[in-house]
Amino acid sequence: MSTKKKLIAAAEKCFYEKGFSATSLREITKRARANVASVNYHFGDKKQLIQAVFERYLSAFDNNIRARLDLIQSSESVSAETLIRILLDSILETRKLSASGELIFIRLLNLAYSEQQGHLRKYVVREYPDTFEKVVSLLQVAIPGWSRAELFWRVHFLMGSVFFTLNSWQALHDISESEFSYAPDESRLLEELTAFVIGGLQAHEEKIQ
Repeated sequence: MSTKKKLIAAAEKCFYEKGFSATSLREITKRARANVASVNYHFGDKKQLIQAVFERYLSAFDNNIRARLDLIQSSESVSAETLIRILLDSILETRKLSASGELIFIRLLNLAYSEQQGHLRKYVVREYPDTFEKVVSLLQVAIPGWSRAELFWRVHFLMGSVFFTLNSWQALHDISESEFSYAPDESRLLEELTAFVIGGLQAHEEKIQ
């Protein structure tokens, strides 16, 4: 394995275990058995190393979304439910890339927001502009009446629900089974989650008099 690949693999594990902010380059290079200078040589800085860790997941995520959108591209309109299912299915398919744990992609996505890694959003918009704009445009058609700013917040409410639920799946499953004798399998959980986020995405707020 090349030094570059070793650094990416080591960084992925460190970020998964400790988060982006709490992980130092020295910890990464120690795990990769490399030196700090190699990070600068291959990536330039820590932000670009973070982007490199995401790249293989985001490329697969992008391809998964594109493939699913291509199957329905002949339709004049796409429902919000169809779009949400495409996003959820693409996330679940992409997480399988990780041999060391299915939740790595979900956790990294969660960390990207909770630790304010704004450079990652710019990276996504820059590297995957067509898919990003297509999904937003389809959502605007599927849910008329929302401005881009309002849609931005609704989508992130959705993402927060999805990331928290999937990232905490095992703990929530155990609590539900222990306290309510109800332990839905993953397919049932996803059906309930999909129904919940679609309802929230389409809900119209009550006007305060």
